[in-house]
Amino acid sequence: WDEAGNMVGQATTDRAGQYRMWNLEPGAYMIRYALPEYVHWADNRHNSILEEAVNLIPGANAFPVPGLQHSAIQIGRAAAQLTSALGRTPMQP
Repeated sequence: WDEAGNMVGQATTDRAGQYRMWNLEPGAYMIRYALPEYVHWADNRHNSILEEAVNLIPGANAFPVPGLQHSAIQIGRAAAQLTSALGRTPMQP
């Protein structure tokens, strides 16, 4: 989600827990993580959605995302790979 509340893309993580989004401009974003119904947070949170505010600065192509854990998978703090590539859709798998 951008600063105006518009969804700028949607992605599903790969086996390594990473995802990619293209054509994001520098600025403030809100990343929202939604877990499948059969996955639960390790700290027993009842809400399956986590949000984190991040800033993409000019010249950067990655920003850190929070460490996520649940009983089946552990996804450490990683970098969301952001690449500005003209002519591509905002999101590609």
